[in-house]
Amino acid sequence: MPELTTKLLSIVGLGAIAGLTLLLLSKLNFRWASLLVGAMVFFSAIATAVDFYENPYITIIAPLSDNRSFLYMVCGLGLAAMALINGDKVSLRDVTPTAWFCFFLSIWGALIQTAHDGLQQGLQSLAFAAATLVPLSIAVGGLIKKWGDWVVPLRCIAFATAIWTALTAYQFFVDRRMVMLGNENRFIGLSANPQHTAAFLACAGNVVLYLALTESVKLFRLLWIAQMGAIAIMLFWTGSRTGLGMMAVGAGVILYARIGRVILVMPFVAIAAYVLFKFLSQDLADVNTDRLTSSNDTRTAMWKVLVDQYVENPMIGIGTGRSEASENGYLLGAATYGSGFVIIQFIATFCVAAQAISLWRVRTYLVPKDRALVDLILATFLSFFAGSMFEGYFAARIAASVVVLAMLSVVGGRVTRLIREAAEQEQAAAEWYAANPEFEEAADYPPEQTRLQAGHQS
Repeated sequence: MPELTTKLLSIVGLGAIAGLTLLLLSKLNFRWASLLVGAMVFFSAIATAVDFYENPYITIIAPLSDNRSFLYMVCGLGLAAMALINGDKVSLRDVTPTAWFCFFLSIWGALIQTAHDGLQQGLQSLAFAAATLVPLSIAVGGLIKKWGDWVVPLRCIAFATAIWTALTAYQFFVDRRMVMLGNENRFIGLSANPQHTAAFLACAGNVVLYLALTESVKLFRLLWIAQMGAIAIMLFWTGSRTGLGMMAVGAGVILYARIGRVILVMPFVAIAAYVLFKFLSQDLADVNTDRLTSSNDTRTAMWKVLVDQYVENPMIGIGTGRSEASENGYLLGAATYGSGFVIIQFIATFCVAAQAISLWRVRTYLVPKDRALVDLILATFLSFFAGSMFEGYFAARIAASVVVLAMLSVVGGRVTRLIREAAEQEQAAAEWYAANPEFEEAADYPPEQTRLQAGHQS
């Protein structure tokens, strides 16, 4: 016991020192917050799987996955502290309506949990909700100060996915049974089940695909291309039709306007996927991929279960302890947390749709390479809600797909504001030249070059 206490205190002490160091570094350069942003993506993508007999999978990151909720919250608190000491660099305005309503979903769920599981559990959930999505959204907004800065939070997602993939590969060589579930050997990686793994890979895959097409750093681009090949193999291995459908929807939106560049990049993605497939072919031979082409209906019966559970208690739901299915985000929210939860879900969906329309309108003001960012955000929105029809991550307390949705929503909000600010600057410039005809345009105007002009020249 004394040894355990000493070890625990040592870990807490080292964590406190690391946290304080990051806090001070963020005061010098707020981009240090990107480490915690990436960590939140990573912790949202891991979980402890259990077998048929409820025995936990013991992976190489078991201490992390067993405490992922706590670590996820600690990172959120760290971002909140960074936001407090960098008030001049961040703003609550960066939290989009979509991110706010994802936060409200957590608050409602916590309140309902109080009714089902007691005051202590409810207060813990309230504290968890307050410490996570809002600080994350504020930090993402703070990382985007000028045109092109959006690549920072996108790289956070991509690097977190790369680390997740690398650790999964290492676990595969240590004990491959820990990355597969059930008699069909479906891939779960470091997550808890194939469906959530596939949803994470699909949402993160959209970001990695975008970076593979647009990355300015050659070494990173090679990494993203290889990562895209790995994602293709892992998605195939999950056997998830939902995940593959989400990836197909997202990739279609991202690629439809840039076939030329795809022709250059996709062969390398295919080569990376082929090499990985051949390398793993002996182990993949036992994987049952019939699910991918199966026409069996595995959802309707589960939807009926969720509807019946909702009807049982439409006001506050049945709580998380009695949930028997999770094959639809809206139905799961209604069955678990009642009518109020699903109403907030629909408002969040409306906010996403409104933001998508707004982004589509401003897309025409951008040069082609910058339009790809809008396509990525739209792809993320469509992938997320297409998957929500068949999986329940929209009602989860921690879900990597929800984290990516909130982050991309904030990125979209910042881009819209930057465009609006640029338009205001250009309008001010036009008025200034009209009032001062003796000066030459673009040569003597006092303000700096507008962000839109910078975007067109870059």
